[in-house]
This record gives sequence, structure tokens and C-alpha cells, in this order.
Amino acid sequence: MLDSARSLEALDRIDEGIFALDVEGRISYANRTALRLLPPLIGASGELVGTVVWDASPSFSETPTGLALRRASSDGVPAIHSVRHPVSGAMLELRLFPSAEGLSGLVLEAARPRATDVLDRVSDLYFSCDDEWRLTFVNARAAEHLRLLGPHPGDPIGRPVWDVIPGLVGTRFQAEAFRAMVEQAEIEFEGFFAPLARWFSVRFTPTDGGIIACVRDVSGWRRTRRLLTREAERLAAVIETQQTVATAGPDPGGVMRVVAERLQALTRAGAAGVFVPDGGELVLCEASGSGTAQVGLRVAIDSSLVGLCYTSGELIRCDDTSVDPRVAADAIEALGARSGILVPLKTTQQGVQAVVAIWSARPRDFDDLHVHTIRLVAGLLSTALERAASFAANQVLLAERTASLAAIEGAEERFRTLVESIDDVVFRLDRDQRCVDIVGRWLQREGFAPADFLGRTTADVVGPEAAALHEQANLRALAGEAVTYEWIRESRRGTRHMQTSLAPLRAPGGAIIGVVGVGRDITRRVEAEQQVRQAQKMEAVGRFAGGVAHDLNNMMMIILGFSEFLLGTLAPDDARRADADEIRKAAERAMHLTRQLLGFGRHRVVAREPLSLNTIVEGMERMLRPLLGEDITLVATLSPRLGAVEADYGQMEQVVMNLTLNARDAMPEGGQLTIETVDVDFPEGYAYRHLGVEIPAGPYVLLVVSDTGLGMAADVKSHLFEPFFTTKSTTLNTGLGLTTVYGIVVQSGGYIWVDSAAGQGCSFKLCFPRVAVDEVAGAVPQRSPAPARGSETVLLVEDEDAVRALTARVLSDQGYAVLEARDGLEALGILDQPGHGIQLVLTDVVMPGMGGLELARRISGAHPNVRFVYMSGYTEGDKLQPDVRNSPYPFLQKPFSPENLAGRIREALDQGSR
Repeated sequence: MLDSARSLEALDRIDEGIFALDVEGRISYANRTALRLLPPLIGASGELVGTVVWDASPSFSETPTGLALRRASSDGVPAIHSVRHPVSGAMLELRLFPSAEGLSGLVLEAARPRATDVLDRVSDLYFSCDDEWRLTFVNARAAEHLRLLGPHPGDPIGRPVWDVIPGLVGTRFQAEAFRAMVEQAEIEFEGFFAPLARWFSVRFTPTDGGIIACVRDVSGWRRTRRLLTREAERLAAVIETQQTVATAGPDPGGVMRVVAERLQALTRAGAAGVFVPDGGELVLCEASGSGTAQVGLRVAIDSSLVGLCYTSGELIRCDDTSVDPRVAADAIEALGARSGILVPLKTTQQGVQAVVAIWSARPRDFDDLHVHTIRLVAGLLSTALERAASFAANQVLLAERTASLAAIEGAEERFRTLVESIDDVVFRLDRDQRCVDIVGRWLQREGFAPADFLGRTTADVVGPEAAALHEQANLRALAGEAVTYEWIRESRRGTRHMQTSLAPLRAPGGAIIGVVGVGRDITRRVEAEQQVRQAQKMEAVGRFAGGVAHDLNNMMMIILGFSEFLLGTLAPDDARRADADEIRKAAERAMHLTRQLLGFGRHRVVAREPLSLNTIVEGMERMLRPLLGEDITLVATLSPRLGAVEADYGQMEQVVMNLTLNARDAMPEGGQLTIETVDVDFPEGYAYRHLGVEIPAGPYVLLVVSDTGLGMAADVKSHLFEPFFTTKSTTLNTGLGLTTVYGIVVQSGGYIWVDSAAGQGCSFKLCFPRVAVDEVAGAVPQRSPAPARGSETVLLVEDEDAVRALTARVLSDQGYAVLEARDGLEALGILDQPGHGIQLVLTDVVMPGMGGLELARRISGAHPNVRFVYMSGYTEGDKLQPDVRNSPYPFLQKPFSPENLAGRIREALDQGSR
């Protein structure tokens, strides 16, 4: 086909480049497009046809294109290779087809991907490299900067970036790129690139196959920021000058001295002074800097530059006195001035009253900025001078102005103090929703600087996903509406609840020119509301639990009592004894559940006393080790001089036991359980800032129970202390263990929180107020000896038949004569009978009709020598009236054992006989 002239002519007209190589790599054919595209690729400078590609350029065989040609020829496999044209920058695609005669190929100008086309149009520089740091993409802007570094041989694509840009080697740019690849994390920073003498903002983003660099030239922005900083400093100095001059006092000499000093400091001039008229001359009356030695110098009004300023009333700037014919040579030589600025001080009544001069020993030392600065303060300087000169005649006016100035300064100071101490963030947005001002302690607390917000829009700050809520609120404020809304943000301190209030910012004419807003962290308020709701829920369930426990108390008391009677009648070898013992054990387990319900509802009667948590842990350590099993190690780290806490000994044992069993169940494969105690002192606000728990300042004792088990997710932690909530099988757990712990801790005046994450173990932390005492409870209370028997007559008043029968039987077995009554009215009837001989009344408190309290009042009036003992399934803190809690008579909490009943009855009777 190539031998046909018509075919060759047709091939020359197509846009694709077609070429052929013989087995030696010699170009045997190239159409017109190939003749245009190939020479720069292979480095050929002469006739293309007949040229051996390997001889066209010494380095061609090592280029990516040369390597692709060799692979296609040696492997005998078709190949496709992409390369950027060295001259035009266009992407080319080489398709290589090996054969027995050599190699034929197509050169296609590939259509550029749309994303690449977009990147070529942006002002930022984009580079991408593979995982061996070879360049895979360079956008047009980046290519322009590469050309600024000098000529580069061939296309940078496929070459190591450190060879293409050697100035990166050994710099922070290379170090941060390596760190981004190693950590597989996006890194953003600013750095100075010496070869181009420019600052760049760089963001490295690792990818699956390498890394992408987005580079922005920020040299201009940094220069602008420096200029803005200098301008802010200049304006601050102007304000300070205004305040200093305005409060300089009534003495004209003092005012002029302050004027000279402040202007010299404001302009950084070598000297400054004030010339005032005296006859036909101007006299330097006050000066600062090098001009102080020339105070008293006189110059003629009609033949000096100072005189020209005085007579014309115009500001004069002289860049070089050596070439200015208007200057007085003698005065200039005396002052040592080569450049300067002269400012007339005018009053509204008398015109120019003085001339302020600043000068330098160097020529051209002042520019337009100095002139502008002096113009800013010249008016105030003139006013201050005028006020000083007329002070004697205007003392009242001066006093008013001084008072006004003091009020302004006080308001400024109050406002400054308010802004600096406010815990919120105050900001101002323009009509484009761009931040122009932002202050407040919230910035420092959250780790921000004003520069993180200034000049950025709302979408820039919060991100496009969350921008809709804030932008809608901004638009409402820009429409004239006051807006308050709440939202949630994620910070280094976790999830924070925020409240933002917006109001329109109006110009003096009433037009809305922006938005002023206040942002407030309301996390503590939201958490407090959640705690209140949780406490209300716990209180409601607790009341229900207390009611259930009351009924269970009566039933368990009956079962336990009669099982004890049954066991007492059975011989040790009786087969039925085991059955009766199982009934007793089941009842005891039910009583344990009842105590948990009462503890959860905070209705259990407790005996709080000063005790040491070390004693609790040490006393239970031997019992806990068998419960944990051989695959769990128990480590007790106890502070040797631990302070005391005020709590119930039995309750603290229950807390340690419940937390230990909970930890054991969280370590099915074994692990380590650690119990620690330590004294802590919380300053004001410390616990909330560092622990997220609202704990008042003061001394505390901290108990920590930690395990290396499964841990828990955030959703489990949020329900952890709710009653009947459990992640275990319902056959293994009632869901009251941690709820009971929570109830005991709160009842003891303490605080509890948990640190845990899924797969990272769990740490329960309990904090109790520390008390100062000489001695603390150090041992488990010993069981009391069996109470003495009696023969007195006891009136038993109980509405539950079974409970009454059980109680009567216990008392009868103790030798007492027992009279029974179902309620208060029946008890009064028995007492009305002559010769009843009743010495003590054992009465239930809550009964239908007449309760135990009313019964006691009526009996006490008629029978003052009769003693009383109250009993109830409710507790002293639940349904019982204050009269029971404050009564001198004993109180028995159901269920009670026969020993407790007999002991309390004997104790009451013995007290009555004394």
C-alpha cells in the first residue's frame, strides 16, 4: 500500500501521524503529520526518513518514549504510550505495532480529559506522581513555573520529580511529601521556594497509586497581609497619638512638647519640633530627638521654608534640602536636615498658630504615607494647641471636654474588658457573608486565631455540606430579621452544641450593610438538660421500683420465715430438708433483687459513716479472686494514705462487687482487672473541662475499676445506667447491676462516669467527697449475739395475715405473749379491755383505715407507759411521714429476720423499763 502514490498522498492528508521502522530502527516512512510530530519526540534535527531513531539523540533511548519503542520491538507485542509534546505541550498517544519487517506506528493527538482541561485553566499548580515519585501529570500553570526554573530536556512526564525540580531536594517540601506518603494523611503548609524566591501554599494528598500536590502562589497575599499589619500598627499609633495629645494638659508648652514627641515616634523621624511666631520670625520652642539641642533656633518668616508653610497654610514636603532653593541654609545646617515635612497648625478663630516640622539627616526619607499619617493627626494637634492657648478663658468648657473624654475612655475600657473576658465569639459579616471581624475567648479555647476566619465566607468556614443552615440564617438577618438558631459542630473536644444569634448591621442612614452575630457554646446547658431528663426518668422508675420492692418485701418475709420454721423441724438427714433449703435460697436471691431495686430507687435504709475505700477493697479481695477465675488477673493499686468518705459499708461492697462482675463478663477470654484508689483535688471547673463531668471544686476520693475487655460503643454508653438495660443474655443479667451502682453513688453524694471504646477495655471512675475524721470504719460489722428471750405481752398490729401469723409465731417462740389485731381500730378495742397487760405495740405503719402513726398517737394519750416499734415494707425515705423518721421509737425494715425482730423488741422493752 505504501508503494502506491495515491495511497501516500491520501496518508499525507490525514491528521494522524503514520510512520514505519525497519528491523534496525531506521525510519522507512513518515507521513506529513508524523514529520511534524516525531522530530521533537526523538530529538532528530535533520532529515527524518532514513534516520535510525536510536542515533537521532544520545539520550533518546533512555526516555520513556525510547523505552516504549524498545519494549514493543523486543517483546513483539503491540503497545500504547502517552507522552506530552515537548514544544506544544499537547498530549500525544503512540500506538506501536511490531511485525517481521520492523515496527509501524500511529501518532495521535489525544483528546484531553475534561478534568485535565479544567485544571489547565485554574491558577493553582497541580502535580501528580506515582508511588516511585515519577511525574504522571503537570497542569499548564505548573508547566509555566517549570519553564521559569530553566530549560528542561524533554517531557517531564515519567521522570522523577526530584530530577525535574532539583530545588525541592533537602527542603521542607520534600520532607512533607515523604511524611504524607508514609502517614497516608493529607498535609497542608506554607513554604518559601528559594529557586523562584516565592512563597507557596502546598497541600499533599496521598492516593492509591501515588500523591497529588496542589500548590498556590501566596507571595502576593503575604505581602498584602504585611501591608495590612503595618497599616493597622500605623492606625493604632495614630489613635495613641490622638489620645496622648488630647490629654496633654492646659499648658501650651507641654502640648507642643507632646506634639513633637508623638510625631517623631509616629513617623520614626530623626527629630521633630514646633515653631511658633515671635515678631517677624519663627522660633523652635519645643523639640524631640536630635532637635532638642536646637531649641530657641530662629528663622525668618519671609526667607525660609518654615516661613512659607506658616504664611501659605499648606503642608510642605522637601525630599532634599541641598537642591531646594526655598530653604534657609543656616537653619538647615544647624538642624542637620536633608529632608523633612512641615505641617501648619490652624485654629478656626485665628488661622495658622504654629508649624510642626519633622526632619531627617538623610535625603528622601519620607514618602506619601508619612504625609497621609501627619494629615490624619494634624487637625487634632491644632485643636489641642488651640484649647491649651485659650484654657484660661475657657476653664468650664475644658472641664466638660475632659469629662467627656474620660467617659469615652471609660466606655472604651469597659468595652475592651467586656470583649476580652466574654466567653462567646462575636463576629461581623459583610453582605457577601464574608467575615470582617471576629473576637472572643472562644477562639483561644477552641485553638483558633482570627486569621482562620477573616476574609472567608460562611461556606469556606463550615464546609459546603453544613453551609445551608448558616447561609439561610445569614440571609434572614440581611433581610432585617433577628435570628437565633442552634447547631452541632465537631471539635478537638468532641461534639459541641452551639447557639448563634444574628442581627442586621445598619449604616447611619439605616441601610443594612452586614450582619453582627454572637456564637455561644451551649454544650453544658444541653448536657444539663439531658441530665435533668435522665434524672427524672430514673426518679420515676425508682419510685416504681420502690413500690414493687414493698410488696416483694412482705412476700419474701413470709417465704423466708416459714422456710426457716420448716428447716427447724426437719432432721439433718431428712431428704425434704434439701427442698426446703432450696426454697430458702430462692427467697434470699429474690431478697437480693429487692435490695437492688431499693438501692436503685434510692429507697434503701442506709447507715452512712466515715470509712476507707481501701478497707472495702482489701476486705473483698480474697472473695473476688475466685469469682474472677484463673484467666483474669486482679491488681489492686491502693493509695497508702487514702482519705475517708461518708457512705454505707454494705453499699460500697455492693458497688465493688457489681463493677467486678460486670468487668468479668466483659473479659470472656481473660484479661486484667485493676482496682485503684487515690485522693484528688478538683479546682473550679477542672472536672468539666478535662473529664466532661460537672463536679464542684473540692477534695475527693477516686475509685477506678478498669478492665481490658471488650469495651463499649458510644450508643451503649448513652444507656449504660438505665434500669433493665443490658447487652447480655436476659438469663445472665437482670439489667440492674450498673443501675444499682449509679443509685448508690448518687445517694452517697458521689459522681460516676465511664471511659470506654469498642475493643479498648472499660474504666469506671467513681468520685466521692473526702471527709476529715480521726478514725474510719475499718472492719465488717460483726454479727450481734442472739437476743434474750422475754415474757412480756406484745400487741401485734398487721393487715397482711401471713405476715402477722409469721411475726406472731416468731415472738411466741421467744417467750412473749402475743395479741393480734388486723388494723388500728381492732388494736384500740383490745387496749380498751381491762387487764390486757400490753407493754409494747408492734405495728405496721401503712394500713387501711387507721395507720400505725395515728394508732400510736391515740394509744400514747391513754397508755403513756406502752412502748412502740414501727415496721413497714416501705422505707423511711419513701412513703413514710416525717413523724416516723423523727420518732424516738425503733423502726424495722421489711423483710427482717427472726433474730432482728427479737432483738429490736427486746431492745425497745429494755429501754422502756429504764
